[in-house]
Amino acid sequence: MTDNKTTLSRCIQYYTRTSFNHSSIALDFSLSHVYSFGRKEYFNPLNGGFVKENFYHSWFLQSNCKIYKFDISENQKHHIERILENFEKNKYLYRYNFFGLISIPFNKNWGRENTFFCSQFIAYLLEEIGVTLIEKPNYLITPADLVLFLKPQLIYSGKVSDYLNKTTSIVG
Repeated sequence: MTDNKTTLSRCIQYYTRTSFNHSSIALDFSLSHVYSFGRKEYFNPLNGGFVKENFYHSWFLQSNCKIYKFDISENQKHHIERILENFEKNKYLYRYNFFGLISIPFNKNWGRENTFFCSQFIAYLLEEIGVTLIEKPNYLITPADLVLFLKPQLIYSGKVSDYLNKTTSIVG
């Protein structure tokens, strides 16, 4: 989960009343392979879709984050990897679900085909590997819902840059 301090993030904070409003999935502790739905260009919030996020970019290094660990089986991990490969190959098909994002407070699904927002995407991946969050459709799942219902283990809270420096010194 990240708090990027952008205008869009502040707008989402207004509705969610939480500061960490962007969720991503990483399958490694070094955050070398992080995926989500978000900005394709760091300074253009209107061009969004499926992204492989670069947490080593200055835009993320400035961000606060909470890193959670959620255990899944090797089979589930491989299944997610296959799904992510498919998204990567076909990323031109996917768009950011702006309408879905603004429909959450109204408890509605205004999304279109092949669109996701970040937490909706994570919920979709979990659903695909057999992890049910709650009796709530993935188009209404917020980043806070992911934490509330999955009860993952918090392994780090602070600046992205500090986490990466700490991880690099342990691995390197």
